[in-house]
Amino acid sequence: MTDTDGHVHHNMVPTGKLRKEVWDRQTGIGKSVLPKHFVELLEKTKQPFVSAVSDSIVPAASFFDGKLILVGDALSLFRPHVALGTNQGALHCSLLEKVLKGEMSMMQWERKVLQYASSTRLSSIVVGNYGQKGLASFLVSVIKYFLVIIGQKISGLWPSKL
Repeated sequence: MTDTDGHVHHNMVPTGKLRKEVWDRQTGIGKSVLPKHFVELLEKTKQPFVSAVSDSIVPAASFFDGKLILVGDALSLFRPHVALGTNQGALHCSLLEKVLKGEMSMMQWERKVLQYASSTRLSSIVVGNYGQKGLASFLVSVIKYFLVIIGQKISGLWPSKL
């Protein structure tokens, strides 16, 4: 994550600041393994940038006796592999409507949104590991995923219905 000026970045190398030798090395690898249409995109990219793929999840969704709540990416930021970030925000808001109508408690809402965030985060890791690291890493991720889900079910953290 060191740019053309020698500045080290934590999460991304800005547009136009990616070192030429790094871009050339990565496009060389890409040309040897990617489908033709992706190679074309690489070749047409004039000002590349690099952004680290990461995720985050908070331990709680509600603070100050329910006066402050986190929804969407503020609650949990998923890796892009499963493309479910928008779904998460929609789920949070639709369940929050139930809280406002008195159909669900804030504690139930928080439990459901945290469970969704946890399982979706894990599934995005599984999918990403398959695409980036191959079958062995994928299988290890699948096993970890199911162990976490089973643990949530046993401990009562996995809701029977969303």
